[in-house]
Amino acid sequence: MTKQRCTIAASLTMFAMAMCAPFAARGAGYWTYSYNGIEVTSSDGAERTKDIAHDLSRLDAAITVVLGIPASDWRPPTQVYSMPNAVFSRVRGKKDDSLSLYVTNPFGNTIEINASNTGDNKLYGAFYGYTGSVLISAYSFRYPPWFVKGLSETFAGSTITKSSVTIGAPSGRARTLFTGKLIPTRELLAVHWGDPQLKSPEYSAMYDAESWLLVHLIVLEGKYHSNFFDYFQRCDRGEDQARAFAASFDISYEDLDKMLASVLQTGKVDTKRVAIPEEKDPGTATRLTDAEAAGRLAALAARHSAQPDEALQMANEAIALSATNPDALFALAHVQFRRADYSQALQAAERLCAADSPTEKQLAECGQLFSSLAAAVREGKATVGVEAQTLAERARRYYDKAITMEPEDLASCEGMASLLATMRNREYSQAFLPQAQKTLSAHPHASSLARAVAGMCADMGDTVMAINYASMWQIAALSDAERDAAAAYVSRLKASLERSNMRQP
Repeated sequence: MTKQRCTIAASLTMFAMAMCAPFAARGAGYWTYSYNGIEVTSSDGAERTKDIAHDLSRLDAAITVVLGIPASDWRPPTQVYSMPNAVFSRVRGKKDDSLSLYVTNPFGNTIEINASNTGDNKLYGAFYGYTGSVLISAYSFRYPPWFVKGLSETFAGSTITKSSVTIGAPSGRARTLFTGKLIPTRELLAVHWGDPQLKSPEYSAMYDAESWLLVHLIVLEGKYHSNFFDYFQRCDRGEDQARAFAASFDISYEDLDKMLASVLQTGKVDTKRVAIPEEKDPGTATRLTDAEAAGRLAALAARHSAQPDEALQMANEAIALSATNPDALFALAHVQFRRADYSQALQAAERLCAADSPTEKQLAECGQLFSSLAAAVREGKATVGVEAQTLAERARRYYDKAITMEPEDLASCEGMASLLATMRNREYSQAFLPQAQKTLSAHPHASSLARAVAGMCADMGDTVMAINYASMWQIAALSDAERDAAAAYVSRLKASLERSNMRQP
């Protein structure tokens, strides 16, 4: 790795010029390419489609090099969509001139790129979101939110060439550091996911900018690197944050405040170039048909659009091009469910799930759709002429086939466990439990899966096992609200166990 000095002010000027670059429409036609769990759908042409996947993969490798800590092999599946501004706004359900956006969950990432933007920072949001997801999913302990945000910001502005990844150039958010008062480090380190002060735009902007600066100094300039990583491990083991800090550092919070202030006075930070050669990959991008592209974009809109009516229009347009396209049929079923048109959603789901040789993806989507419909009927929200238990049984069979084809599909495992917790069939739950345990053992930080397995065990009457998995949920929870919910569930289970023990002779 090599270091370079970079002035914050100069980088801000370059960022502003990139942000003001004109938007240009790209040609029609979409390409697709998959690599290392990253699937790209792009209107940028075959080579650029392939480059996007490679760039994200090499960014991943650079994160591991910079952190100096081995990462696990598993990554959440990542889907990237690069599309012209008009399509980008339509998929979003509103006019949107963003460079790129990302949506992440424990089971996968979705990155949306505005291909009409010609600036150098087109992949800023893609790099930001992907870095955060890697940090949360690929390492053996939980990092605090300021570190996740700061590292995501640090890698978001990376420049990738054929032979290296250059990390650490200041982004536009860094200007916030010069416009207000820094948050005391003692307070910054104590902020948790979902804390109310982050709802303030001014506080949140300073929090993000200061997190970037602190992480930049730790990982790129080596400031108190070993101290902070010892601190992270202590916090992950459940030690009180203040005690963990005192045990890991021989300096005070105020000394860290002075360090940050000193860096701002000089206005200079290091960038680092990491040698990550371009991967040799003989694969090529494949051109999608118009129907295939329309189906993919309709499914994306059905999941994420702020306007279900617009997403419905996109689904109908895709169906018009191909009445059997699975992405288009899923889009139609999913958006009808969002619109509470449950009978129409069931009809579309029936068409999707009638395929003779469904893929694992289709089976998982069928499990999701029928499980959601079963819940809507059970809760009295929908009347579709089919009983909830019948819909749930169909969802179970779809999930079972999907998991048989892909045992590592976390989303299907979580969906199956949640479904079984509501079906109240101990035979089904007992049969699925070994698979759920195996998957959770491989992914102990999958908090939603731990929660679902806890519910399934509670329904089976195994309260002790339910407590164990609910405790895993509590440890893996990302937010204070989720952690409190898990703690309350553990308390209820323990109270139930005590009452049961009291009734025993």
